[in-house]
Amino acid sequence: MRTLLHARATHSRIAPTRSSFLAVVAFGVSLVCASSVSAQTILTGELLTNPGAESNLTGWTITSGVGYLADAGTYDPGYNPHSGTRQFVAGAAPGASGTLGQLVNLTSLSSVILDRIDAGLVSADVSLWYNIYYQGGLPDYLHVTLTFQDASSNSLGTATTADLNSSYSGGSLWNYYSDSFAVPVGTRAITYTIVSQRGANGGSYIDAFSDDHSLVLSTVPEPASSALVGGLLVCIAALIVLRRRTAGQPHGPPPRPVIP
Repeated sequence: MRTLLHARATHSRIAPTRSSFLAVVAFGVSLVCASSVSAQTILTGELLTNPGAESNLTGWTITSGVGYLADAGTYDPGYNPHSGTRQFVAGAAPGASGTLGQLVNLTSLSSVILDRIDAGLVSADVSLWYNIYYQGGLPDYLHVTLTFQDASSNSLGTATTADLNSSYSGGSLWNYYSDSFAVPVGTRAITYTIVSQRGANGGSYIDAFSDDHSLVLSTVPEPASSALVGGLLVCIAALIVLRRRTAGQPHGPPPRPVIP
């Protein structure tokens, strides 16, 4: 009888150790999963002035090529603005390309945001709606270019979206596009430029519409990554301790006692 009781006691000491081991592993996995889904933090509101051409071309400058229009849906009948009463289109005159730009000064942002920029922790988030009058062949298209500048207006680099076009026609078939680009350290201004190009489908004018442009700055919260690293280090240390404690201990069910 004493042999049986001793076997049961040995088994009861091993079980909590295994449970602790599994609990630490589960905590580590949950920590990784929680950190991997950390959402971006939006740092600014809309940085563009007149992003949908509702105030004609106020805030924008035609920088090259054909002129731009704040179109009310009369440029190509049936191709109406995505929202509001106006949309951008490069077509004031015949030509192969045109650019429309806006300089966004960042020096008025808070020191917290500027410090994040200088730490390389900020992204520029671009989004817009576009619509192309398709006439067959290679259609007209547009893209957006960001030019990052320091406090002395020196260029720190550029970032460009994909070329945006469509292979179907229809005035109500608007397409949404968005992307994020790293903001270089030292950036104090961003030039947002809409670049419109005529495709190889013939014609004299560019039929590439865009509307509801957006430029905001965002960052991924630092605490999430710090918690992940710290939590994983704690898990590793706990696992080492548990393995040392369990070293040499029997595993599995205790041996069946032999009763004389």
